Amino acid sequence: MKKILCIAILIFISLTGCSYGKTQLSDNTYINNLYSDKNMITLNNSKYDVEDKSETMTAKEYGIGITVTETLQQFIIDKKVSGTVSPYFVRTSYITESSNNIFSILKANEKNFTVEEQQEYIDSAQQSVFDIFGVFCKPENNTQAEYYYTIFAGIYDNIEVLGTYEGNTYYFGYNTDYSEKILTENEVKDINKIVDEINDYRNGVAIFPPVIETE
Repeated sequence: MKKILCIAILIFISLTGCSYGKTQLSDNTYINNLYSDKNMITLNNSKYDVEDKSETMTAKEYGIGITVTETLQQFIIDKKVSGTVSPYFVRTSYITESSNNIFSILKANEKNFTVEEQQEYIDSAQQSVFDIFGVFCKPENNTQAEYYYTIFAGIYDNIEVLGTYEGNTYYFGYNTDYSEKILTENEVKDINKIVDEINDYRNGVAIFPPVIETE
């Protein structure tokens, strides 16, 4: 059963004289009042550097940043972990050998498969992917965001409320159960390393006002 744990009582304590322009929640987590390429912080008040692409992944349009741990960095280099930006959320996934094989078959035979057959392969590959964690930005009174939140909630077994700022509520979703996945012995070891760092991923989230790019 999914559990939604509210880890932030939404009472804000404004901090003055702070170069980061941060707001402290009553549970000692922090949100950035302003966007900055270099001078932002994570929920646990650690530095967040947007320009350091090896250590951060940022979705400016949704006000979300995630910190890439050394473990994830190595898995990304090894092409075992990917990060994607979907409407309203950032998502990280562990790509298994089984899913890679399925995608290879699909790519090699794409012209010979019907649309239905292609979708079957895609669905099968997705079942072999382990979704690690994601962060969702849900604006209030937004029907489209509500729709995508149902997708987000269907991906993760565990969902926590990180906080609410300027009408946007931020959620942290994650998985720890891989019992139904098709995994090799080494993949199990990899995922155990990942699961052990869930608290680091949560604490490494950076929240800031969404940045609307103008042409």
